[in-house]
Amino acid sequence: MKPGELSKLADGLAAPDFKTIEPHLLALDKHLTLRSYVDGYSLGEVDHNLWITLRSNKVANAFLKKRTLVNLSRWFTYIEQTHPEIQEEVKAKDE
Repeated sequence: MKPGELSKLADGLAAPDFKTIEPHLLALDKHLTLRSYVDGYSLGEVDHNLWITLRSNKVANAFLKKRTLVNLSRWFTYIEQTHPEIQEEVKAKDE
């Protein structure tokens, strides 16, 4: 995926229904096959925005818990465990 496509991916993943987000989830899973981060070698803006979008979307979050997309689930868990500051940001939004 090209950088421009990656930044637009968060918009596609914000949809509230599974049929709309499924192709985006599949593309992201394929992109993460040999990567720890979506873009670059450290937590960047794209990773940050995608993680928050997936975490905030109940449909996407439920799908991630099933662990059918192995690479995406691995990335999501990795970001969650290594960058706890993101979770605090999500909690602050919820309140």
